[in-house]
Amino acid sequence: FVEFAISELEAQRKAYPTDIRAIAFLATIYASARQPEQSLRVANDALALSPNRQQFYFIQAENYLNLNQGDKAIEVLRKARDLAPEYIEATTNLATVLILAGKDGEAEALLEKQYGMKFMADAHYAQAYTQRGELDKAAIVWKLLVDESPNSAENHANYGAVLARLGRNTEAIHEIEE
Repeated sequence: FVEFAISELEAQRKAYPTDIRAIAFLATIYASARQPEQSLRVANDALALSPNRQQFYFIQAENYLNLNQGDKAIEVLRKARDLAPEYIEATTNLATVLILAGKDGEAEALLEKQYGMKFMADAHYAQAYTQRGELDKAAIVWKLLVDESPNSAENHANYGAVLARLGRNTEAIHEIEE
């Protein structure tokens, strides 16, 4: 199916070279098909047509991450955020990649500047801190998520799991039972 979709979208791209939605879809399909170089090529072409469309910077960043080029991902996410700092997804993407890159201080400064706090109730941040083994910070974010959505069993379970990994077993059991 993916090969067929790529073939059809490439044909449509030749017939309608300025159809930005088709180009976006093609870049996304290439990324999903684990063809980051092709996806980058298409995203770059799209940015040449529409340089202010943040979506293409997000696609570029995803591909750079898949190519283990985190610094380039950060660079394009900074550009995307600079286009419209009020766009929440741009800040979220940049902060998440900064955390994954071990640049917690930059991520926290960005969040503090944008929202007035270093830690936000956002699962992306919690997962990024957890992935990096920054469990104290992950616990802070999961606690914020639990406080924000006290009926979320998933948030309680994730918070409890992080607490358990920190050796805070009594608190962990309480959260998981919650």
